[in-house]
Amino acid sequence: MTETPAPEEILDDDRLWRRIHPTQTQEDGGRRRVTSAAFTDERLSVDLARIQEHYTRTLIGYSGYGVAEIQAGFARSLGQQVIHRPLAENPAHSQIEGRKSRSVARSLAKAASDRMLVWPAEMNAG
Repeated sequence: MTETPAPEEILDDDRLWRRIHPTQTQEDGGRRRVTSAAFTDERLSVDLARIQEHYTRTLIGYSGYGVAEIQAGFARSLGQQVIHRPLAENPAHSQIEGRKSRSVARSLAKAASDRMLVWPAEMNAG
């Protein structure tokens, strides 16, 4: 059995990677963007980039998803806590914790839209 690693401090400059489902994006004036629906959970799961090493590891087991990048300091500037909560199966697992008002969710979505590492694949029509 794999042991859960000890939590590490997350610095404001740390990058966080969030998986984005295809239904959490939309076209807006000819530009694709992430919707605020991707950022509503009070305990929002993300991966700490410096531990994960490459964003493709965030996508293992999630075919068709994309990955957005958010800076920890930006999430904190919106009143959120950013905490490393490693799991045995995912040592990079972290959370952006706090109530996400509509304004906070939209701000996180805008930041994510500006820092997409890979966009989700289009959903296959049956």
